[in-house]
Amino acid sequence: MKKTLLSCWVCLTISLLPAQKIEEVTFTEKNKQLDGFGFKAPVCNKDVLVNTWKTFIKKNGGKVKGGVINKVTGSEIQFLQEGNRWSGYFAYSFNEDNTLTIYTSFQDMQGDFLTSKNYKNEYDSLVTILSGYRDSILKECNLDDLNRARAYSNTLSKEKIRNSDRILYLEKSNQSDQQKVTLSEGKDLTEKEKVSIEKIKQRIISNITEIQLLRDKNRILDEQIKSQSLVIQRFETRKDHLEKGIELSSSDNADTSETVKKTDENTRDYFDR
Repeated sequence: MKKTLLSCWVCLTISLLPAQKIEEVTFTEKNKQLDGFGFKAPVCNKDVLVNTWKTFIKKNGGKVKGGVINKVTGSEIQFLQEGNRWSGYFAYSFNEDNTLTIYTSFQDMQGDFLTSKNYKNEYDSLVTILSGYRDSILKECNLDDLNRARAYSNTLSKEKIRNSDRILYLEKSNQSDQQKVTLSEGKDLTEKEKVSIEKIKQRIISNITEIQLLRDKNRILDEQIKSQSLVIQRFETRKDHLEKGIELSSSDNADTSETVKKTDENTRDYFDR
């Protein structure tokens, strides 16, 4: 399978995938063909992908090189105690079904790629190790989604609290102003006092309008907080299933795009164009 890597701005649709098979692939990066391995993964924060790749390199005795997405490589990677030492390459492509394909490739000092044909004994070990790497990506991406969903829920709750505090302040202000208006009734006021009372009446009207707007906002926030709690619950269920090694079901993969879109519009760090 040949694939040219793409960098693109992704749709904000979050779903996790059932366990994906590790496949041998040939992919192209910067006009260079690499023999390697590929598997599907959810759309994920790029920092999470880079960090899991770095962890993979270190866990297998390698050294991390580089530091830019699609340019983080590894050296001295070893999959068997007496096996070869490999240089490792990581890349990704964005798929039309709003998932990623993660690519890895490993090359020895002679420039030969690790494949099932070239190094059968190391290939079998690597496939097992890559399966663990894939599982780590699923776990870390879901955990990142969960943390961001919780943070967004907290943001919504804080906004509702600020609105409620403002409503309370305006209501107390109106009570005080209304007392002033009531006390002025029936009195022979000077022109200056009449102007002052008129301003107070206008302030009361303005406050009532703002109070209504804030109450409307809080009603919307209540709906968003409720929806967000469902998103958090779904991520927590996925986290539990992933930690227990339970294959994700169709219900785990239910589309959360509408709510997560609101969650991540301003906070999620997706892939650059």
